[in-house]
Amino acid sequence: MTPHKLGDFEANDRVAMARNLAAMVHLDRGQRYDDSPYTTHLADVVDVLLEFDYIDKDLLAAAWLHDAVEDTGLSLETVAYFCGSRVATLVDCVTDSEGATRAERKAKTYQKIRANPNAVPLKLADRIANMRYSVESGNRRQQKMYKKEAPEFEAALREYGSCELLWRAFHVVLLEIK
Repeated sequence: MTPHKLGDFEANDRVAMARNLAAMVHLDRGQRYDDSPYTTHLADVVDVLLEFDYIDKDLLAAAWLHDAVEDTGLSLETVAYFCGSRVATLVDCVTDSEGATRAERKAKTYQKIRANPNAVPLKLADRIANMRYSVESGNRRQQKMYKKEAPEFEAALREYGSCELLWRAFHVVLLEIK
């Protein structure tokens, strides 16, 4: 008999496992999202996906864990063990690559995402959640950064994956940025 891996659980269990794992690792690092627990941002990303009818359980699990590897040092092996290899692959795609500058890290990350178009909605939902939050919180520095990066972000990912409604939402938020 093969040993049971947690990643073999039913899809709904993987989403709950991912949510709990993300809460644990981000809390352990003391990460905050301004005055809120970091899970607020993770929930916002999940909510964006659900808002546009992305109900794939692996995608939702990856949304909970999308920042865990780069921000907390959680290994992809641990993500795969608890949530399955597809979730780990999606998380890997959106995890920033090494680079000397933000632009270099993003360019390398976009290459990984283009290689797996299933990661495009995840990255797009993350960017929409971040942009919405920057508008709601009045964070001008973040708004300026997202507006400046928008053309390159879209040029890098627009033709990959079928996310037209998410791209429309991206543009709506972009119009709200001053």
